[in-house]
Amino acid sequence: MISFIVTRNPIFLGIVILDYSIRSIDKGMYSPTKLLATFLNRFIKIPPKMTDIAPKIFSYRLGVFASSMASLFHFVGFTFPSIVASSVLLSLMALDSFLGVCVGCYIYSYLVLPFYKRKLNY
Repeated sequence: MISFIVTRNPIFLGIVILDYSIRSIDKGMYSPTKLLATFLNRFIKIPPKMTDIAPKIFSYRLGVFASSMASLFHFVGFTFPSIVASSVLLSLMALDSFLGVCVGCYIYSYLVLPFYKRKLNY
């Protein structure tokens, strides 16, 4: 996303859309960023942190939406909204990566899961 914001080259948006799309269908093992992280982790040896996959998949789908909107805005010629959508997604990625705060997971937990649980009880 930083590369797109700096260069305005849509190929970077395509990479992000592809990566989030692969992750959102629960095929994270084929995700380019997951492959890169796994490769780097062989050298750094950080122990994995287990998380619930359902909120993460929801977050990845929000990432597909945000990056697709940025791409749509870019190709329609709305540069500023494209940069805003990219910046919001970049901020959410940074929060998740550096601080461990998954905003999409919170949205899932408070806005999606209660309705899903209520639906299962009937």
